Amino acid sequence: MSLADATRLAEAGDACAMRDVGCALLRRGAAGDSAAGVALLERCVAFDRRRGGAQRRCITASPRHDHAAARRAPRDAARASACLAESAACGNAQALALFRSLYETEVPGSDARTVETFRWRRGVFDGARRGRLLERGRWLLDATAARDLDANASNPLSDGFSGTRGVVVHFTRDALGDGAAFGHAAYAWLRDGFLDELLDDRCNAFVFNILVIPPGRAAAADGAGGVGSHVDQTLIQSTTIREQTAFHVSVGYMRVPDGLAGGELVLDGRAHHPAEGDVLTFRGDLAHKVRPFCGGGAASCDRDADPAKARVSFVLEQYRLPPEKLARSPSFVVAPSKREQSAIPVVASLRPFGPALVELYLALRRRWLSPRHAPPR
Repeated sequence: MSLADATRLAEAGDACAMRDVGCALLRRGAAGDSAAGVALLERCVAFDRRRGGAQRRCITASPRHDHAAARRAPRDAARASACLAESAACGNAQALALFRSLYETEVPGSDARTVETFRWRRGVFDGARRGRLLERGRWLLDATAARDLDANASNPLSDGFSGTRGVVVHFTRDALGDGAAFGHAAYAWLRDGFLDELLDDRCNAFVFNILVIPPGRAAAADGAGGVGSHVDQTLIQSTTIREQTAFHVSVGYMRVPDGLAGGELVLDGRAHHPAEGDVLTFRGDLAHKVRPFCGGGAASCDRDADPAKARVSFVLEQYRLPPEKLARSPSFVVAPSKREQSAIPVVASLRPFGPALVELYLALRRRWLSPRHAPPR
């Protein structure tokens, strides 16, 4: 179809023609093309809103799409799922900024109408079960720390976790039955002993994290120790689609030092005191932090690196991703370095082969590293 024909369709109200002509103008880049192209793309989105298109089908993955308003002919799923990639491929910075801003309200990470602000489950993990999880978790921490490619990165999370130790596992639901992922002896203990207790059937992508926080609280009120305020969005996500927060987050308390003074998780202005074996689940879009603490009831103490005195929690972030995001999320990766966390979403965004290249790399990575992560028999 010529640009002139597509323009006539766009003027007649065809939403897809609006998108196609908008992209063509942005690619051409002649005088006035940029503003005209963005205006057409904005009309495309506004058209879908009037039609009640909740998923803004002009620019997002959608199972069905009307080719022309007059005929209401359904578009096939493969063509519809390519809409976002085609639009981003225009390469115009103004258009990319437009798509990102429009997508911000598209898929919220969580929703107060369906997810409780917080909920406690008491006594989920007994002493024997916690002991097994801590033993296996300590082995995984040591095994992954040995290959850390990033200097001074004892915890791969954000700067707010400075001074803590941890390991992160990114995965989708398919990994739970994969013999090279959670079916492998190196990771089956995590699925069987922890994840099966907490997984939400509504979610399809996950991040597991072991968080080890040492005691340490300065006498001065400078906030030394603990974990700074943050929102959980650890999942590796595409660079061309807005990052979204978790649907909800569960924190399982595996070890709490005796006589703990401090160490509360502060959420929505309320302090929650940890207790061994309990699980706290809260909405994934809420900022939270962990107060610094001391053992033995002391009001202040220096940082202590003794592992036996640390507060250890197993954290599970659970996400509800739309198909376009899920297709670009790694199916299973343990302890990715910061370089890998930066490169994976960039490669996954390259269509049509980017996601397949990422999965090939991750499969080779698992073959190399999984035997080293397996605990001794």
